[in-house]
Amino acid sequence: AMSLVRSRSFASPTFILPFSVKAAAAVALPAAVLASTAGGADGPNAILAALAVLPSIGLVTWDLQQAEKNVCYAVAPFLDMANHSGSSQIEVGYDWVRECFNVVAPRPYSQGQEVVISYGELSNDALLQQFGFAEPLNPHDRYVIDDLGSLLLAGPLGLRAESNLPQLQASVQQHRASGLFTEVEVTATKGLPTDVMQAIQALASLCAVPGSGVTSRALAVAAVEAALVAEAQALGTSMAEDVAALLTLQQAQQLASQPAPTAPIAPSPATPPPQPPPTSKPQ
Repeated sequence: AMSLVRSRSFASPTFILPFSVKAAAAVALPAAVLASTAGGADGPNAILAALAVLPSIGLVTWDLQQAEKNVCYAVAPFLDMANHSGSSQIEVGYDWVRECFNVVAPRPYSQGQEVVISYGELSNDALLQQFGFAEPLNPHDRYVIDDLGSLLLAGPLGLRAESNLPQLQASVQQHRASGLFTEVEVTATKGLPTDVMQAIQALASLCAVPGSGVTSRALAVAAVEAALVAEAQALGTSMAEDVAALLTLQQAQQLASQPAPTAPIAPSPATPPPQPPPTSKPQ
């Protein structure tokens, strides 16, 4: 819950002293120097100048150290109107001198052109959970494989290991224990982490058959591709099915948001005129 609250805010350092106090403390340095110069730099004036400088420097240093330890989360009503782009190069930071947030663009923008900021290097899962949208071609999108070792043993490596299968299983178990093959992140731009690929290639060297023309590098790539296909097939639905379900949900939400048509009001039936009371006949 706290992460969702913080996703709507902006982080800034927490300064205990306002900038005006720190500026006044900084002025004490030249003031002390001027005072010591006017009255002579010897004797009590020199001691007074040193005593005036040291507290001001210590005060500013202490406040900066406290600001680095304590982070404040602030709501910026105008800044949070900017949309997100994972490839945005715009810098959003806190200006502790003017005590405000600054948005600094690396290039000029023309009138009417949208300025987007980055909410962070977030995957589409995090964007959907925290902000309710996913970014097409998200450069920071990632998928987490819980147990990469099982997928590798069930793929080309396990099929080619033959007599080296016990050694392959022991090596995979060792990488599991170290955490290298658990909760592995796969990104769209970088693929698997470098250390994970190096470990897979080392495992592939146990399974490569000399003279077969298949290198350990090619076998490692084939093992990774087979692992990713197996992981995708175990998800239950394909990407096309997920997109179709989202489009159906979007259409249903659009229909639900439209006002219901009002039925025409039928005219009320005309009231019959009053009838005269019946007259009694003589007996």
